Amino acid sequence: QRGYEVVGADLSPEMVAQARSHAQATGVPVRFEVAGFSALAPAVGGGFDALLCLGNSLPHLLTEEDLAAALRDFAACLRSGGLLCLQDLNYDRILARREAWLPPQSHREGEDEWLFLRHYEFDPDGLLTFQVVILRRRGTGEWGQRVLATRLHPWRERELAQALEEAGFHRLQFWGDLQGAPFDPEESGNLVVTALRPGAPEGQPECRGAVGKAT
Repeated sequence: QRGYEVVGADLSPEMVAQARSHAQATGVPVRFEVAGFSALAPAVGGGFDALLCLGNSLPHLLTEEDLAAALRDFAACLRSGGLLCLQDLNYDRILARREAWLPPQSHREGEDEWLFLRHYEFDPDGLLTFQVVILRRRGTGEWGQRVLATRLHPWRERELAQALEEAGFHRLQFWGDLQGAPFDPEESGNLVVTALRPGAPEGQPECRGAVGKAT
């Protein structure tokens, strides 16, 4: 709607189909590809001005090797001096406080209603088991229930900084949200990182936004 050329990607064909449907419904010309971490560049190409990885996605990469491969893939998608923006939860705070429960979420669509209860198990190997209890009902009917679980790596600020620098990114900046609030490892709910792929001119201004444009 703002004139950017945008490409979206997700590992799930179902999520990509849903995204395409939403884009068509709003009349937005967005290209979507089915591709996961470390497979973006072959699917979407390179030369992008910005790459956004939002929604606490990086914790699904469980090892340092997986994270390094994903960041190299991100770099391959970007032009020289292109912007990378990452948004995760602030695991420095979550681990320090042992915050096991996330705020509940709800969603309503027509007569259908969903409630999502989200919980962390702090595993001995340093990873998390993320459990989601999904409650659903239609109208005033009875609630149905199912439980999903997945393993996550709670990447801390210093770990992401080191991995980004090793992948060749520079001019790293850390924020507490996508609006540019300062990052406080003890208080911020989110960790937003912006970084530039090598090749940015020395006089290039700081990157504060989370808007992507593909060339």
